[in-house]
Amino acid sequence: MGVAKDPSLTVYALIIGFITAFPVAMIRIFFQKKSNDDKSRENSKRSGIMLIPIAILPLMLFYQMWTMMFQYEVVTSFDQHIKIVTPYISEKEKQIIVSKFSMMNGESDFKSLYAELDKIASENKLVLPKNKTYGLWAF
Repeated sequence: MGVAKDPSLTVYALIIGFITAFPVAMIRIFFQKKSNDDKSRENSKRSGIMLIPIAILPLMLFYQMWTMMFQYEVVTSFDQHIKIVTPYISEKEKQIIVSKFSMMNGESDFKSLYAELDKIASENKLVLPKNKTYGLWAF
């Protein structure tokens, strides 16, 4: 998209990987012990309850990382597209488009804004690279 990935996202992903590895290892150890040693059902129930927060932590961290990457892709793609159309629009039109981008609340706003950008691009025989942010892979 004409912009290198922010190195802080890579560092953040590595940190999340290490933090996530600990709870996953604990879950694995728990199930390994449970299958090898069935002494007390009470201890097993308590341990099972303790697994709930341990299992939720990696999911929360994964969701946070997914959200950050999604936002990063939306912003970098928009920056690329606005740079492409800027020479063909007035400064006021650019400010209005940037303002609409800043006010987006969801996919419908995104599609409306990109319909406007696509119209400007087609009128000026420009090609905007495809933005796959709201594609099939995005939840």
